[in-house]
Amino acid sequence: MGKVKNKDDVIQYTFRLNLTNQDHLAIHQTLQNLNKGIYKSQNNFITDSILRNIRNYTREELLSDAALEQKHNTEYIKRKDLEDLEQRVTGKVMKEVVTLLCSSLAGRTSLPVTPQREEKSEAISENETSVEDDEVLSSLSNIWS
Repeated sequence: MGKVKNKDDVIQYTFRLNLTNQDHLAIHQTLQNLNKGIYKSQNNFITDSILRNIRNYTREELLSDAALEQKHNTEYIKRKDLEDLEQRVTGKVMKEVVTLLCSSLAGRTSLPVTPQREEKSEAISENETSVEDDEVLSSLSNIWS
């Protein structure tokens, strides 16, 4: 640990011990008789003790709801998450482009609506050339996607 260069880098906390409470009395006695060979100061002992206690709990158990919300809002997006998002968006855009391209090749300006099976069989018997066009478009669509 380095020396403090700026007074703003230090925050001071105070706490109160009630010596009629057995737990508080034990803390007081420990701080008074602290082995200076292990801990240079009471501050180091308290800091290490608090850190050990923090490590025994998850962040969600210790932090308030507001602190958790702020933590979640300030997290960075990971490279893998960004790459996954990019792949999903690219895939969706490519499918949309292929669909629009196939529609424009067929002379349609809007996306084709898939008719019911009965209507489809009637349309096939009425217009053989449109069926051939649809087969060509379907094969092209399968190749591009």
